[in-house]
Amino acid sequence: DSLDDVDSLEDVDSLEDVDSLEDVDSLEDVDSLEEINLESNEEEPPLIDQALENLSIELDEAESSGEMDQDLSMTEDFGLNEIGDDFLEDLDEDESEGSFSLDDLGQEFNIHDEDEALNASIGLDLDSLEKNIDQAEAESHEDLFELTTQEMAELRDALYALPRNLKIELEEIMADPQTPMDQLNRIIKMLINKTPVKNLAAQASKISGKKITIPRGYEKLNVLEYAQQQESLFNQFREKVFPMIVAVSGGFFILLLLFLICFNFIYRPLKARSLYQSGMEKITLDSYDQADYYFSQAYFGWKIGDFNVKGWPVKQWFYRFAHGYTQRRKYDRAVQKYREMLMVYPQEKDARLEYAALLTEHMARFQEAEMVLMMANPIHLIEVDRDELEYNQVPHMEIAEIRDYELLLALGDCYYLWGELDFQYFEKARYIYAYLMNYIHGGDEVVLRMLRYFLKMNNREEIERMIQIYKGKDKVYTEPAYQAEVFSELAGWLLDQHRLAEAEVFLRKANLVDKTVADVHYQYARYFHEILNLEAEKDALVNALGYLSQLENPRKKHFYMKIDSYKRLGDYYQRMGDLRQAERNYLLALSVFEEGKRRNLLGTSQQVGGLYAKLGDLNYFAYHEYDQALGYYQQAEDNLYDIPEIHYRKGYLYYSHRQEYSKALLEFYKCSRDLPQDRVVMYAMANTLYKREDYFGAISYYERLLMQLREEEMSIGVLVPDQKEEHLALIVQLMRVYNNLGAAQYRVSNRTPNQSLRSHALSSFTFSTEYYDRLTRDRDTMVRSENLDLGSQNRMTVLKDQQTGMFDGDDVLIFQELLNKMDALPLNY
Repeated sequence: DSLDDVDSLEDVDSLEDVDSLEDVDSLEDVDSLEEINLESNEEEPPLIDQALENLSIELDEAESSGEMDQDLSMTEDFGLNEIGDDFLEDLDEDESEGSFSLDDLGQEFNIHDEDEALNASIGLDLDSLEKNIDQAEAESHEDLFELTTQEMAELRDALYALPRNLKIELEEIMADPQTPMDQLNRIIKMLINKTPVKNLAAQASKISGKKITIPRGYEKLNVLEYAQQQESLFNQFREKVFPMIVAVSGGFFILLLLFLICFNFIYRPLKARSLYQSGMEKITLDSYDQADYYFSQAYFGWKIGDFNVKGWPVKQWFYRFAHGYTQRRKYDRAVQKYREMLMVYPQEKDARLEYAALLTEHMARFQEAEMVLMMANPIHLIEVDRDELEYNQVPHMEIAEIRDYELLLALGDCYYLWGELDFQYFEKARYIYAYLMNYIHGGDEVVLRMLRYFLKMNNREEIERMIQIYKGKDKVYTEPAYQAEVFSELAGWLLDQHRLAEAEVFLRKANLVDKTVADVHYQYARYFHEILNLEAEKDALVNALGYLSQLENPRKKHFYMKIDSYKRLGDYYQRMGDLRQAERNYLLALSVFEEGKRRNLLGTSQQVGGLYAKLGDLNYFAYHEYDQALGYYQQAEDNLYDIPEIHYRKGYLYYSHRQEYSKALLEFYKCSRDLPQDRVVMYAMANTLYKREDYFGAISYYERLLMQLREEEMSIGVLVPDQKEEHLALIVQLMRVYNNLGAAQYRVSNRTPNQSLRSHALSSFTFSTEYYDRLTRDRDTMVRSENLDLGSQNRMTVLKDQQTGMFDGDDVLIFQELLNKMDALPLNY
């Protein structure tokens, strides 16, 4: 009947069960709207998508149950027609313009008419509710709106099709309970009406106060167009397939880039380095072809299957391979490596300097070195090797065009070493040094080279001037090693002049700047030999040999220095009586000589020949290994050690031990050319001629020798053989020569009709016996020796032959023994 009959709303299950409000007496039991227990505001309102989805589910359930019409409104009679005429009229007025249904937005704002828990807790004061409703109606009729199921779907689709940033912003606006209803209504209508995205963004920015940026492709499209565009095949390709292709392509490109970087800058250099090192190892194993093969692969490239990998060129490996070949004495391969390097790096100065040093110091190919230092193209040098060009046809720079100090200095050194083979090039060396002093650089380095040139030329005037310059000069601005080397050579020149004090001054200077130079110790050894300090000489020789052995690229003079040091050390041990140690050092000297020959640095020389002669003497005098001695003497002669003593000893060996009298006669003859008046040689020649049955020749030499002996005897006067060995030797020689002369005369007399020679033979035998008697007769008692001398025996043989008439002369004997050395005295009678 009236609202006064209703005590409260707690007993009302739902709005659907209320037939009328007549039993409700009044709303007095509702204290205020503050007692309305709505859902907690602490939780954030749900997103609009979820709210719309819940609303859609409610609408679908209502449609299926037939509880509502297609149009969603609040015009149905829920038993509120009895609340009051005014209130209901107001509701009817609003109905014409559309009312806001709780069923429509209940899901959005968590208000459900059917929610019994909510209805039980509301406790609304209906008077206040009526007042609020009247106020809401008065504010705006536009705040009330209604959505059909189709519009709800369109709203949801429109939201789904929006750009993500705009969609999120709109959802936050629609879910925010603080958003004014008119703005919310406007947003929903714009979405349903497919308003362009740009306008939606502007409206959302106006509401939220945030700047919303729309992607360029969305600016001119409305929601429907944008949705259609999103669903198109092109858009699907652009949005899904193309990004995937880009991502895959980008990943592939990055992987490809990483692969190329690793392949080119990690794998290639590491692989090339491995190949280079393998080539160097092959050099140490003397596998030179394989070494070149590895180098070619590393520098120019190698294969991986059918794929050619570009090599990793490194300039320094040219140097390392060339140095490796040089150390193994494979100079031709080192030359080839320098040529290859200059083909790639034609201006590489260090390569030209090393190349030229190899050619000059190790191979004596001075003309090629000259072309290298004068910037000739290595291709032309190869053509010279093939006999396609002559050196004078090779294009090169002139000396005046070369402005590089180091190249010119090396060129002067090349000419200096070349001058040792061809004297004219010493002058070219001097010209280069003078050119450097006058036009480029005139420091000590060039001046010392001029000093070395003057030493080679034995220019005493210039040498003396240089001695005065450097004798008191404390600081010399040049390389210490070169300074020590030149000062040592100067000291050696002074030693040759027997100027020991000055030599010692420059030796001290050289030793002070660089005591590791072998020349210093070698010249010190010579100095100590001159002052008869044998122990100091030995120590200096040992030091010199030690430093000489450490030289990586010894020059020609170093080989000769090493040979002479071993020879001098051998002489020291021979003087000390240690013949085996002496022989060992002589053999070491010869091994150095053989090494120098293999390097094409050394040839035959008198110094080396002297070594062979030393070894021959050891076997000749000490070991009595005559065949070996003869071989050493022959090698000494082959190496230009052509001295009379060697020829005499060779003749002696042929005469005494091989009975090869023709060879012996030849050696004695060579000896006699240098010593035609030597008595020992003349006696050897005469005996050899006698052995060859050349009795006329023997008689000639015996008579020449006899004339010398008689002249000496007459010059002495009284001979005292028991007091002086020289007198004893003279008498022995006279005795032997007379006997042998008589034997030769007797042999001739038996072969010719000249019988007077037999009388001469008897006379010669008699003189021989007389000299024997002077040697053996006792001076005090004057009693003769009972021993029968050879002259007496031969005289008796001749007399016997005369009696028998048989003159074959085979029983006539001579003193056939020869002295084993030329300076010996014949004391054995």
